[in-house]
Amino acid sequence: MVTVSDWLESSTNRLNSAGITSARLDSLILLEHILHATRETLLARGEFELSKDQITDLQALLERRVKLEPIAYLVGHKDFYGVDFIVDRNVLVPRPETEKLVEHIIDNSPMHSRVLDVGTGSGIIAISLKKNRNDLGVSASDVSKEALSVARKNASKHETFIGFIQSDLFKQIKPLKQFDIIAANLPYVSLDNISAHPELKHEPAIALFPDDRRGLSIYESFFRDVRRYISDNGYIIVEHDPSQLEEMLKLGKIAKYNGSSVSPFITKFSPIQTHKVNIN
Repeated sequence: MVTVSDWLESSTNRLNSAGITSARLDSLILLEHILHATRETLLARGEFELSKDQITDLQALLERRVKLEPIAYLVGHKDFYGVDFIVDRNVLVPRPETEKLVEHIIDNSPMHSRVLDVGTGSGIIAISLKKNRNDLGVSASDVSKEALSVARKNASKHETFIGFIQSDLFKQIKPLKQFDIIAANLPYVSLDNISAHPELKHEPAIALFPDDRRGLSIYESFFRDVRRYISDNGYIIVEHDPSQLEEMLKLGKIAKYNGSSVSPFITKFSPIQTHKVNIN
């Protein structure tokens, strides 16, 4: 006989031995997923006996977690900004730092602003914006049709209308200066960081790694073209590695945008003001 408490203890020990700091929480999440029970119920009924099928399913997921596969992929969903999103191997696992980007746009965008979320992945930025600011006109793009499929499922799940576009950066978007805000969480992880973060091997490389060791090549392309798509008084907000801040600000200057740090991970860019002088 194996009870909930028995399995929770043994799985927590196994994950701890694998160096996973969230061992007990991950074990509870797996139990919630397989038993379709709330955490409170599981903790209150630790004597509940697991069936053979439940133990088999739990052990299969546990072995995948030991190999550092993200817990969100194992259970098929992840919370972001208070909302539960569908995730799979075609999209990145939502990170809490991205919530700061969403929060900034929600708190600082003028009414009825038009927003473009470039590199939307599972749609977490676009959908969170629309759910919290229904006045915003939100569009979202991604180069991956598989990622867009996940994003569309999330938009349908949360009953939000988002205009989705399959596009490599801006290539399939008309250059009409039609957006007041452009948000981007593009691949920026340096290839030098792969060995230091082995868990990243489970997430889609196309969403993590650009083709240069600095991690900035895609943002270089982004800034080269962005002025053709954003209104004259609009602003850009991007997520990046803290170590890339100075180079990111330089890219903004080249694109004629001033930058200010919103958080260690996020930088906001506004147009550089130009002064017209009338000569009589």
